[in-house]
Amino acid sequence: AVERKNFMELLVSDQSKAMRYVFFAEREVLKVPSLEGVEPRPVMSAGVIGSGTMGAGITISLVNSGMPVTVVENNQEALDRAMARFKSTWDRDVKLGRIDQATMDKRVGLLTLTTQFEALADKDIVIEAVFEEMALKKEIFGKLGKIVKAGAVLASNTSYLDIDAIGEAAGRPQDVIGMHFFSPANIMRLVEVIDGGRSSKDALATGVAVGKRMGKLPVVMGNCDGFVGNRILAAWRQVADMMLEEGAYPQDIDAAMEKWGMAMGPYAVGDLAGLDIGMRRRKEFAHLRDNQKRDTGAIADAICALGRYGQKTGSGYYKYVDGKRVIDPSTNEIIDKVSKDKGIARKPIPEEEISSRIHATMVNEACRILSENIVSRPLDVDIVKLNGYGFPMWRGGPMQEADRVGLDKVLATVKDVYKTAGKGFEPASALEWMVANNKKFADIKPGDLKGK
Repeated sequence: AVERKNFMELLVSDQSKAMRYVFFAEREVLKVPSLEGVEPRPVMSAGVIGSGTMGAGITISLVNSGMPVTVVENNQEALDRAMARFKSTWDRDVKLGRIDQATMDKRVGLLTLTTQFEALADKDIVIEAVFEEMALKKEIFGKLGKIVKAGAVLASNTSYLDIDAIGEAAGRPQDVIGMHFFSPANIMRLVEVIDGGRSSKDALATGVAVGKRMGKLPVVMGNCDGFVGNRILAAWRQVADMMLEEGAYPQDIDAAMEKWGMAMGPYAVGDLAGLDIGMRRRKEFAHLRDNQKRDTGAIADAICALGRYGQKTGSGYYKYVDGKRVIDPSTNEIIDKVSKDKGIARKPIPEEEISSRIHATMVNEACRILSENIVSRPLDVDIVKLNGYGFPMWRGGPMQEADRVGLDKVLATVKDVYKTAGKGFEPASALEWMVANNKKFADIKPGDLKGK
């Protein structure tokens, strides 16, 4: 009787509804409306360019799926390191009983490691996984366009860069797609499959098919800066950085978001990933920054200027003592100084306000993405954020959570954020339209918000 009573209570709980939504959304996301009836190209072999963290993870996933893979690197030393990494990963799986020694030996036998680009000539798909630098990617795709056989799919594992430009560099944009994997790529399920505008439908369908074969959740989307996941991340991270200037400290925001359900707070994640990545990106694109928009990089720049790039340097937003994260008073001093220099009177920000501002910003940017038809369904956004960005599964994704909270309340929070955030954080017209028409994201069919 007690079990039955508890079961019935759980059955109608918000968490249960959210988890059931996720169960069906993960299956629905694989049915891409724009690719209905499109057959993928046959893929019997693959090439991977780059054997760093991302390239190695992609290679492991491909090989685990039974695919022969040729890995290309600049030098033999890099290839030796890669082979050691591959073997150690599979050796660990053997020791844990996940695979037997014969399976490991078979996987090693599927690998070919070389420094010669020409070895990719006969591959059915080639995935590039080098540094996030446009000039380098254009150079590589220029080579691939000439070397790799006609009809092969050329994919870039880029997290931000313009797939259209990469496709043009290859000289065969119809064959070029984005396949943005998440680190570690042999573990994380999400892969964003990006349409470069001139990418052919069968090339995109091939990216989806290869992703599914690798055991991934491929989400198809259009081309824009940051695509879906990083575009939303960039928006809400700016709002988090604004809250640092207005009165919160990294530990406050991290604690609030972890309590809300995120696996790690944004500043702990930043330290883990390395703050120098964001620093380089801010410098590279400084000339494109809109000076009418609020600059939120001052705190991060001040921390990086001290050579503090996160865990790898022993300090970033936090200090790291014997591998453990501890609050760093000097970080708070840096933040206080930036606030003072900007003339901002600091005041504490409650936990609930921190999480509601961040969530509302996610939803607002997602509505812009839906309006631009980068993706056509709210569930596409939810699957991206759940599987690539640590959004709490039991909340069902930002759009599902917004339906639970109420879109009128989300819009009110967006308007409050806009008062201090300014240009670039205006309420999305699609969100305003939904509230005015008493709509929920659960009501939205593919393409309903296009142009709204």
